[in-house]
Amino acid sequence: MDAVRAIEQDLRTLMRQRAEARLEVEELDREHREQVRKLLLGVLETIDAFDRVFRSVASKPDTITPQMRIWLNNFRTVRRLLERVVTEQGLVPIVANPEDSFDPHWHRVSRIVADPTRPEGAIVEITAPGWVWHGAVLRKTEVVVVSNNHQVPDESQTDEGGT
Repeated sequence: MDAVRAIEQDLRTLMRQRAEARLEVEELDREHREQVRKLLLGVLETIDAFDRVFRSVASKPDTITPQMRIWLNNFRTVRRLLERVVTEQGLVPIVANPEDSFDPHWHRVSRIVADPTRPEGAIVEITAPGWVWHGAVLRKTEVVVVSNNHQVPDESQTDEGGT
């Protein structure tokens, strides 16, 4: 009978250790996922910085020298490589169009403009793309929206989801 009790005790100990190990693995997985999330957001900020440079240069085409054109093409290559990294990590861009209406689940207001010719909440411009990662919004699409009554959306509409 003592042997049975010893086996039962050993079994309980093994089951407890297995449960503790599973919890530890889950915690390590959560920590790793959070580190990857932060890294991906940093890469997205870098991509956005490249896009801002390209928009700025595009607005001044007469100032671009042949050497600058070469550098810009190299920067575009780097930007494409960075975007490949994020898509290989499972990020999917949020499709947004200027004709859409503001949706706080998918969009973050970067600026509000008045335009009586357009409906309230209409998206005028997309200033930064949004991204979904593992089925959840990693970063909302930043948009310029119409507000003819100049009301600023509440924090739930302008706050980054999950960031």
